[in-house]
Amino acid sequence: MQIGAEISMYPLRSQYEEVIIEFIRGLKQKEGLRIHTNDMSTQVTGEAKAVFSAIQDLSIWVMERSADTVIVVKYLNKAIEPGRTFEIE
Repeated sequence: MQIGAEISMYPLRSQYEEVIIEFIRGLKQKEGLRIHTNDMSTQVTGEAKAVFSAIQDLSIWVMERSADTVIVVKYLNKAIEPGRTFEIE
């Protein structure tokens, strides 16, 4: 099953850009994911197990290295092209 996920990360520290960039670079290294970033979030689409696994692995990586980081993930059980919208039927 193809799914979509939208990730927003809020590192609660002054040098917040570095951890966000490393998270996105980690996502881009994973096979089978389509990724789109914008100013507010990162959108990921792919096979459900690959999306869940990538987000879990990288969330753990961030939390082990960065104190006080909030990660918000929204999942959609429909594959949409990252960066685009779709009409609800």
